[in-house]
Amino acid sequence: MSLCTGTKDTLLRDLEGIINAFGITHLSLTPTVAALINPANVPTVQMLVTAGEAVTPKVFGNWAGRGLYQGYGPSETTNICTMNAAMTQQEHVNNLGLTLQNTSAFILALHDGFELVPRGGLGELCFGGSQVVICTPIPYI
Repeated sequence: MSLCTGTKDTLLRDLEGIINAFGITHLSLTPTVAALINPANVPTVQMLVTAGEAVTPKVFGNWAGRGLYQGYGPSETTNICTMNAAMTQQEHVNNLGLTLQNTSAFILALHDGFELVPRGGLGELCFGGSQVVICTPIPYI
């Protein structure tokens, strides 16, 4: 397994060329960056995980059925809590998928108290478990 990184100027100049030159098989990108890649031009890529933004119709149309995994997390510190694995063209672009094994998800009522909302109800999506980062202030020394 190799982890590839570089400056934005270098990577974005010829992203498909770099993917091919390194024989990259798995990518994890925001949908904005994924939109720059045509799957027909990167035959070694077996899996594309998108996260950090909502997947766009363009990325969904280009990659569904070709190894697209859609990750969802509520913030930068809790990057992926759910995963819609191996998406196909028959799925809905906004399907968040299942929670990861170390994560729980709940829809809670929008008012005070932590009441669960029945299926189909409106509420706030909340997560718990190992994927959720709790930020503790570090004292300035």
